[in-house]
Amino acid sequence: MMDGAGRELDRFLGVGVVATLSLENRPRYRSHIRGWLPGAFILLDSPFEEGLPIPMRRDESCIVRFVAHGTAYGFTSSVAARGSSENPFIRVRWPERYELMSVRAHERVSLFLPCRVVHNGEQFSAAMCDLSERGCKLSSTVFFSKSAELFLSFALPDGQRIDGLVARVRHVERLGEKAFHGCCFEEGDVEKLAYIRAFVADALARRDIAGHSPERRVLD
Repeated sequence: MMDGAGRELDRFLGVGVVATLSLENRPRYRSHIRGWLPGAFILLDSPFEEGLPIPMRRDESCIVRFVAHGTAYGFTSSVAARGSSENPFIRVRWPERYELMSVRAHERVSLFLPCRVVHNGEQFSAAMCDLSERGCKLSSTVFFSKSAELFLSFALPDGQRIDGLVARVRHVERLGEKAFHGCCFEEGDVEKLAYIRAFVADALARRDIAGHSPERRVLD
């Protein structure tokens, strides 16, 4: 019999939603939700390495996280069925409870990421100083004017590559020989923005756990 958490989780799942899968003593892997049977299992893409599904054990503990409607969800589960090259999906057991936190659209994660910027066909080097699900701050020795269209390529700290993400400069601040550009991401590239939302939500969740944020709730 499902508890309240199981019934509520069913409302927030979506086919194709980007998810992260964490296995015991291993890095996080990117995946997507492909289906579910309430109270029984959730179906995910099996992560691959070098063309093969990553090895995992039946009943191996895992943590799944995803973002829906501005809220990050996470739960602890275990592997019910492993994937293969012919059947590239895994099943994780339906959780007894899940955790959630609100992801504010403009809440930023401080970081430092090398970033390649293409503007008007020319390529420049920059650094990303912070990141939110809607935009970022770029530091560069090159000055880009307000409303300039930029194409950004960088690697998130979890290893996910983002290439050619379209951003628009909203404000510029000069500090010595450097310029800091506040940029807003264009809404067109759903897949790339989903990866960014998942990373930001995970980073904010980790920060809030360390700071005991009152916004983070556990539902059983």
